Amino acid sequence: MIPSEFGQLSRLDWYIKLDLSYNRLSGTIPSELGKVSYLDNMKLYNNSLSGNIPSELGKLSSLKTLELHENSLSGSIPSELGLLSSITSILLSNNSLDGTIPSEIGQLSSLKNMKLSNNSLGGFIPSELGQLSSLENMVLSYNSLYGSIPSELGQLQSIMSMHFHYNNLSGSVPEEVCDVGETVLYSNNPSLIKCSLNSGDDAALIALKNTLTLTDSVDWSSIYYCYWTGVVCDSNNSYVEKLLLNSKFTSGMSDMNYILFSVSSLP
Repeated sequence: MIPSEFGQLSRLDWYIKLDLSYNRLSGTIPSELGKVSYLDNMKLYNNSLSGNIPSELGKLSSLKTLELHENSLSGSIPSELGLLSSITSILLSNNSLDGTIPSEIGQLSSLKNMKLSNNSLGGFIPSELGQLSSLENMVLSYNSLYGSIPSELGQLQSIMSMHFHYNNLSGSVPEEVCDVGETVLYSNNPSLIKCSLNSGDDAALIALKNTLTLTDSVDWSSIYYCYWTGVVCDSNNSYVEKLLLNSKFTSGMSDMNYILFSVSSLP
């Protein structure tokens, strides 16, 4: 158990790092920790802590990292966390949190890492998250989020990775989101329409189709090129990984090499 007396550290006038990770701590997180105004790192991950995340933690104006992942915390994410003006990392993955993602988190202009995966979060993804100008990594996978992915997330200029997989998202992935970051993962959302191919791949595949005379066993009728016979795309259907062309393609083979090298995403 974390002693509530830790709240008396508020009498100190220098910055404090509280790291109690990888212990066998149980019980709840004391609300008194919200009084420690000079606390700039709170690492309580990999324990057996339970109960709610105290809303009083929103008073920690100097806090830069809040790492509570790998516990048994429950309840909702306090909207007061949107007051953590200095925060750079909020790591709450692998708990039993429910409720929705507070829109107030969109106020955190210094936030770089937000990982909320492996919980029971529901509701919509707040469009306000598109205001997180410093955000580099957003992991929302393995929850019960529904609705569409907000197009505002395409405004995240610093983003490197966004993980939406294993939720109940629907609609189409906005084009703005398809074009940002290095990694956007959204598989295992059965009702979600994935990103279309980039324009370079589109043009090359259309040119290839116009070059060949296809046999009856080849189906290139779908508007989604990744469903074409012999076209293998990545897991998000956003680019072509390889083309498997064989004797089913009976003519036009003399132009094959030119077309293959026109597909921009091939190695």
